[in-house]
Amino acid sequence: MKVKFVKMGMDIDETRNHRIRGIVPTDDGKYLFVEILQGHRLKRQYTNLSKKEYEEKYPYEEYINIDFCFRVDVPEDYYKNYSKEYDQYTKTSFRNLQHTKENIIKLLQNFNKNITDIELTDSYYIDDFCNKKGFYKLYDNRLQHTYEPIKIITKWEQTARIKFLYTCYSANSLMYSEYRTVETEINDEFMQKYGIDTTNILIEEYEESKKDILRRVCNV
Repeated sequence: MKVKFVKMGMDIDETRNHRIRGIVPTDDGKYLFVEILQGHRLKRQYTNLSKKEYEEKYPYEEYINIDFCFRVDVPEDYYKNYSKEYDQYTKTSFRNLQHTKENIIKLLQNFNKNITDIELTDSYYIDDFCNKKGFYKLYDNRLQHTYEPIKIITKWEQTARIKFLYTCYSANSLMYSEYRTVETEINDEFMQKYGIDTTNILIEEYEESKKDILRRVCNV
């Protein structure tokens, strides 16, 4: 299998570019955005390492670094620009792998053992690829999404700190949601946007929670 990478930096030679990025399909059907850099070892005088320690830590002058590695087929990873599932690759400098095409292929085989070659291109295909596949990023206005207030945390006259629940669905119906806390005014615009009944319920629940706290304190 040959995978395509976009040349984002300066060419090193016919087979290498100092920054490349592309979409890599995994063995188990996932799609990863991977960006690979050419890492440069520090000069020895800027370290406190002996010559032997330095050569063990930095065996190659130029080595492989992965800058980004995240899934594009789920909104969460696209939005956060990394994945807990794959962050081991972005937190590790592959100093033991010299920056060569062969070693880049060897590293990519961790994701898909069938990768045998990479094609470098000047054509930026990634956005079109994701659009055609329906891999929309989080907060993309093409997504079906809701943004609703669920709790008043603190309130001062017309201003309040409110917890919102954001929910969206990718093109293939995978759901992602997250909580956000926002400080905002509870005014006519807020009530028109989220509903008078919803606003009144939030205020009533907040006032009731304050009374509960006061009762517990008094009982103590």
